[in-house]
Amino acid sequence: MSKILIVDDNLTALKEIVERFKEKGYEIEGVDNKEEAIDIIKKSPAFDVVVVDMKLREGDEKGGMEVAKAVREKDTLTEIIVLTAHGDYEKVCEAMKLLRLWGYINRNMDDANQTLDVEVEKALTYVGIQREQVTFKKGFIECLKVAIDSSDPYLHGHSQRVVNYSKKIGIKWNKTYPEEKVDIDKLEIASAVHDIGKIGINQSVLHKPIGLSNADWGMIEVHPEEGFRILNTPSELPPIAHIVREHHEWYNPPEGIQDRRPRPYPGKVTGDNISIEARIIAVADAFDALTSKRPYHEAKTKQDALSMIKGDKNNPDSKYFGCHDPRIVDLLEDEVFK
Repeated sequence: MSKILIVDDNLTALKEIVERFKEKGYEIEGVDNKEEAIDIIKKSPAFDVVVVDMKLREGDEKGGMEVAKAVREKDTLTEIIVLTAHGDYEKVCEAMKLLRLWGYINRNMDDANQTLDVEVEKALTYVGIQREQVTFKKGFIECLKVAIDSSDPYLHGHSQRVVNYSKKIGIKWNKTYPEEKVDIDKLEIASAVHDIGKIGINQSVLHKPIGLSNADWGMIEVHPEEGFRILNTPSELPPIAHIVREHHEWYNPPEGIQDRRPRPYPGKVTGDNISIEARIIAVADAFDALTSKRPYHEAKTKQDALSMIKGDKNNPDSKYFGCHDPRIVDLLEDEVFK
């Protein structure tokens, strides 16, 4: 059942709107102040549509926008409709851009109630379609993740652990470096399928207990590009495909790195030109790989793994020197040893 929240300090109007939508069979809540509205938004499952008065209480010019901001922080799919009767359309238009509002309704219009009903119905239909697509996409990604883990017993659980590390680092990054926001949804999907390109690699190479030959490395180094090719086909996944392609690039590769292994691959971008999501996955992937048993190494301690990922800044010949964004490694360290 669709869920609607109405926030309006006009008690008569609030009661009338709530009753009208109850008769239509919707699950609906109505509150008359921003404090209660924000509390409900934070504690309740996400609403499908929120209708909020722009100006809640006399003198509170930003009350409605504070509610809208809380809605957007809780759920990106919830649609927000603003009611206004004060001619502050410039503020509403600005808010529409910042918070991606569905639209606004002038309460002074003769057909304001009818317009509200129509817009709520349209918004509910749109949200329903979006939520169905998200559910399908998550199911599709879960199938890919199972296929990846099933293709290699040593990878079992690896994808989910990389997801867990990546999300924790991403959340910390957004708090620490808000000027370069991580898209947590894209990060979660990309980290889940970062190894999709390994499905086509010969198992004898993936399970080789001794050092890889140049030919073996050639097969391994193709997997980000192969992952890109697989994920770049469905219309919804190209942004994910680009993240997957970059997750083995090096942040600050030392001179001559292309003449040895390990090395960056595909080797097309460096530094902040690598997407922040790919940089995070690179660190999470390396940490889980080092702390897990593989055919070619025993599981390392968390401290040893972190030391390897950091590399030795005083020794340019260090195996992973220049590989990772040091800010992300620091955030991982904070998470692991908090």
